[in-house]
Amino acid sequence: MESNRIIGYLERQRARASERAREHVFGSTRWLNVEEIEELIGSRPNDPRALPSTWKRERKIFALHVDGVERFPIYLLDPDDGFRPRPVVRKILDAFGDQWTDWELANWFASANGYLEGKAPMDCLSGPSEMLIKAAEAAAGNYLHG
Repeated sequence: MESNRIIGYLERQRARASERAREHVFGSTRWLNVEEIEELIGSRPNDPRALPSTWKRERKIFALHVDGVERFPIYLLDPDDGFRPRPVVRKILDAFGDQWTDWELANWFASANGYLEGKAPMDCLSGPSEMLIKAAEAAAGNYLHG
């Protein structure tokens, strides 16, 4: 009986933590649907989902499914390059491989990181890419430091 109460308590705590992480991820940036991306880049292919789908397949971006709609974080796109994917994002996603879910990636991008002097990776995407890649490798378990 006591163990059931403890398990219930832990499950409620896990659910609260998950909800806080979700709020943090969605509150940290603007999330775009396919149509909004197409509008930003000024492209209207026959299939409006073609370009973001291609970018996802090429591991240049990721998306979260929310209420049946794909949402893309705007920070993955470079406003100085016509809102095309930032080249460093592919290197970061390659460092994670298939180990992390898109939700975990979104949380990593939005969270403070010791490799980046406490800044969130999403806030460092326009700067030098070396430390971003090292931060991703460390998080993915591919990089050890002394």
